[in-house]
Amino acid sequence: MAPPAKRTRAFVDDVESGTPSGNANEGVKVVGFADMPGPTAASASALYAKNLVTFLETMINKETKRVIVNPDDELIKATMLTRAGQVVHPAFGGHALALSA
Repeated sequence: MAPPAKRTRAFVDDVESGTPSGNANEGVKVVGFADMPGPTAASASALYAKNLVTFLETMINKETKRVIVNPDDELIKATMLTRAGQVVHPAFGGHALALSA
């Protein structure tokens, strides 16, 4: 995945009017990017994808290349909602002891 494009267009914000004008208001300049929300979505998507892949890699046995869900693993305990048709996550009304069943 390619890294997000660099943002080179900056602005100086007029503090009083809230518009990019290049003027200082009583000597105060706010310097930042004119299009902050634009590249943020791409960065957030890339970070989410990286976190998801890293999470899934913890469940793959490197020797057999198979998915193995270890219910004793802390990440699995924290994210598993159901097992064998039963709700096992305490936040959803399940019981932590149901994981060992």
